[in-house]
Amino acid sequence: MKSALTIFSFLLCSFFVDVQGQQKKLDSLNAALKTAKNDTVKMVSLAGLSVFYGESNWDSAFYFSNRGLKISRQLKQPLWVANFLLGNSYYLQSKGNLPEAFKLANEALLIAQNPANGKNVFIKDWTETSNIKQ
Repeated sequence: MKSALTIFSFLLCSFFVDVQGQQKKLDSLNAALKTAKNDTVKMVSLAGLSVFYGESNWDSAFYFSNRGLKISRQLKQPLWVANFLLGNSYYLQSKGNLPEAFKLANEALLIAQNPANGKNVFIKDWTETSNIKQ
């Protein structure tokens, strides 16, 4: 009984540490978005927020992804456009809109297959909030 209580206590503490880490990441992404001095930082922050909400809140994920899609098109970053289109495809598929999801996935694939789209591209590990710099 004592060992079961010890294991339960350890798991409970691990859960709270993970929740705090997730909240810190969310706060960092929101802060980066609010204080962004250029559209590239906004685009990367929106991508991170879209991924953060990807499994917990599809509507929020779709909202952030669409905002990022708009900016990536303005910045003429085709691979980022493809990334956001693919994210939107996933969110639409999750909500049951398979025809539109398929259409967006195909559009993303066409963009990604074009070798000319690999030029002048901004690539950053946007999954790490510490990499988002102004």
